Order: sequence, then structure tokens, then C-alpha cells
Amino acid sequence: MSSTDIFDSVSFAKQIGTYLRTELMAVAEPVLQQALHDMEVEMRKRLAVAVLGMVDRSYDVRRMQDKLVITVNLSAMGKRDE
Repeated sequence: MSSTDIFDSVSFAKQIGTYLRTELMAVAEPVLQQALHDMEVEMRKRLAVAVLGMVDRSYDVRRMQDKLVITVNLSAMGKRDE
């Protein structure tokens, strides 16, 4: 450090960098949590619509005398025989 420097600029830069990172993370955390929650809700809605669409096209319900017969067409759901 020269006689004209009032403070150690390298040390100051490290300290301010650490402080800013900590503060920014604290501010960003609730925003990121909300964004993650919103994305999860939207993805669940889209998944539900896709699954219901597959199920709607892949089953048949009919009565046979005193029985209710539900037939599920697995190939329409993208399921193969194993």
C-alpha cells in the first residue's frame, strides 16, 4: 500500500463483493421461490390436461347386464405390451 492510498483497495473489493453477493441472494431468494412455485403450478396444470386428454381417448365404459365394464386401451395411452 502506498502512502497515497487511504485504504487497501484489494481488501475492500473482496469485502464489498462478499457483501453484495450476500445481499443480492437475500433479495433474490423470495423472488426465485415465487417463480419456482408459479412454474410448478403451471407445469402441474399442463400435465393434468395432457393426462386427462390421454385418458379421455383411451377408455370405454359400458354395461353388461348387472356389471359395469371399463376397458382401457393402453396403446392409445402410449403403453406397449411388455
